[in-house]
Amino acid sequence: MSMVNLRNKQKIERLFLSFKEEGLMSHAFGAWGFLDDRSNVQKVGYLPDDRMIFDLASLTKAIVISPLIFREFRDHQIPLSSTIDEWMGEQYPQRLDPRFKLLRVDQILGHQAGIPAWANFWSHQWLPTGQKLISREIPALNFYALHIKVLNRLAQFQWKSNKFIQDLYSDIGFILVGMLLAIKNKKSLRPLFQDFLNAECSGLPTPEYLDYTPTIRDRIRCIPTGYCPLRGRLLVGEVHDENCAVLGGETGHAGLFGTGEAVISFLQTLHSSSLGKDFLRENFIRALSKDTSNDPMIGWRRDDNLFFKKNLAIGHLGFTGCAFWVLPENGFFAVLLTNRVLMGRLNPRIKVFRSLFFDQVSTCI
Repeated sequence: MSMVNLRNKQKIERLFLSFKEEGLMSHAFGAWGFLDDRSNVQKVGYLPDDRMIFDLASLTKAIVISPLIFREFRDHQIPLSSTIDEWMGEQYPQRLDPRFKLLRVDQILGHQAGIPAWANFWSHQWLPTGQKLISREIPALNFYALHIKVLNRLAQFQWKSNKFIQDLYSDIGFILVGMLLAIKNKKSLRPLFQDFLNAECSGLPTPEYLDYTPTIRDRIRCIPTGYCPLRGRLLVGEVHDENCAVLGGETGHAGLFGTGEAVISFLQTLHSSSLGKDFLRENFIRALSKDTSNDPMIGWRRDDNLFFKKNLAIGHLGFTGCAFWVLPENGFFAVLLTNRVLMGRLNPRIKVFRSLFFDQVSTCI
């Protein structure tokens, strides 16, 4: 490592320590380097008690759903601009509001379909009679029936309002496509994603973790994300997002857990695989497009120079305090994972910390 890079790493280590001492988070992991140079990835972090598995929150959209949908459409030679009706065909669930049929899949993935951003699925009006969000699992609950019930309820409100906001970041859209992806393949998202990792990424290094719903054995390595008054306990190895929890912990918008090393390995193997190269290239082309409605991103987001001031970066943020960005032009990447929600849902200091981290990392390009 050059003296310049060593000084940068030391600055980042001091940055992590100062924000940890301030109380922003109890655990954090950062890494940066080039995706095609595995031997020279720089890492910093604070991972006490051997806890290293983070709740990755909305990184689920970018790591699970987006590549899975991309492979699904490529393998079946279906244009990404197809509607849900064209994609699902006869497998379209009959009880789902038929107005969903007209939505374009790529516009849903790019948050350009006008689907509402969020809704409270766990309050009494959405849940089956008597159901409360109190157990680790929700037994005897029809997974897809509940999805369809809450989506239809939401559709009624949406179309009655006659309000259509095209560019609107939407958890609901990813809940929808995640459910349809599982129905189409007759598998839930967890085995679908593990099949993808084995086929496209040659698995992950042991004992790294990148999966939904950690088992009791895995929870001893999971990082807490805060006390949940709805569930009446500190969440450790349980998804922080309440909507994901009430839908079974395995959805398209949240639910993925992983170590920092696993996220790096995923990005590196995605970068080196045939499908991954096509996926990253497609997102890069769309990131350059000025017509975001007709050429929306496939589940990833543009950085818009918020973190990388001089380079176009694509990646994603996660509510629990996670983020990753990739520079398509040269394969430089940066990953930041924290549990900032441990200190409360509203924690604006994470924005300062993220900005300082990625700004310092950008000097290593």
